[in-house]
Amino acid sequence: MRGPGKSWNIPGGTPRLNEKPDETLKRELREEVDVSIGCNKMVGYFEVISNKETTYQLRYAVVIDKIFPQTIDPDSGKINERKFIRPNEFFDYVQIDDYKEMLNEAINWYNSALNNNTK
Repeated sequence: MRGPGKSWNIPGGTPRLNEKPDETLKRELREEVDVSIGCNKMVGYFEVISNKETTYQLRYAVVIDKIFPQTIDPDSGKINERKFIRPNEFFDYVQIDDYKEMLNEAINWYNSALNNNTK
């Protein structure tokens, strides 16, 4: 069994041909985490340069609409272990310091969206 800080990461993947970023986001979350999402916001990105090619890894904050029973991830052939955590627990599981600013942006966006929906 994995404990905090061991083998955890956020879901992600590569866009398919002619797929828009929000379509990739929704598909990857459905495939890897078995959830559907509603509103979302890009909170940052990483520029990745390898073999003289540049790609961008986008990072989003999302609101989960529905949680489905877990299924096999078509990419890995395995059922991913999923864990829903509180924002203050994030760095106990994902040990990437570069996410700090993006996590703060996600929290601020979520709190703003929550406040706008309760008025």
